[in-house]
Amino acid sequence: ATDSKDTTVDSTLLIVGNSAPTVTPSGAGSYQVNTAIHLSGIVADFDGDNLQYAWTVDSATKCSGNISAFAGGAPVALTDCQIAGLDLGAHSAILSVNDGVNATVNTPVSIQVVDTDAPTLAPVAKPSILWPANGKLVDVVIRANARDNGGPVQLAATVTSNERARRERCERGHDRREQKDWTLPVIDQKTGKISLKLRAESAKHGPERVYTVTVSATDRSGNVSTACVQIKVPANHRRDHR
Repeated sequence: ATDSKDTTVDSTLLIVGNSAPTVTPSGAGSYQVNTAIHLSGIVADFDGDNLQYAWTVDSATKCSGNISAFAGGAPVALTDCQIAGLDLGAHSAILSVNDGVNATVNTPVSIQVVDTDAPTLAPVAKPSILWPANGKLVDVVIRANARDNGGPVQLAATVTSNERARRERCERGHDRREQKDWTLPVIDQKTGKISLKLRAESAKHGPERVYTVTVSATDRSGNVSTACVQIKVPANHRRDHR
């Protein structure tokens, strides 16, 4: 500053600060188990710095990279991060961005992996027709053909018949008792094989005997599917004319 006679000089120090990045992640929500999860994000940096970013899920780094921001703060999109194979339940995903100057900006999102789909089930019996109708117990194998997107299922099976069990006289005494027309199903949970014995017999004056095996499959989330398979014993009315 001068007044034409004297001049005074002074100085000041100006410091231009560096702004931290602005981060907005997306991808939070609920996902069906064994489906792909897409995480994405938008970043901005007023200084136009080269940014380093990373996605971590449950503390494990899934995606990372570098991107140059626009000076002035215009937003720029990050490359999508695709994740698969997360277990059922809640998971924490964090998008971390660093401009090399300021502290890393960490922004979390919440992910919930659910299973609301019931298992598929298509049981097939072999044999499906018991013949001859000689009253003997016959080995029957049922393949459950159960599938579920959440992993293994728990199988169960019950048996019913459209005919009452035959009553026969005991060898000792005069009491009558019912025959057991089937055995309890034995289930191999690993292979989905259901084994049991069914009696090859039908009522003398009735229609064909029909055994109905009801198979159920329950997944880890409690979703249940039920399907029935029938094994039949043809009527043998020729016995009436002997």
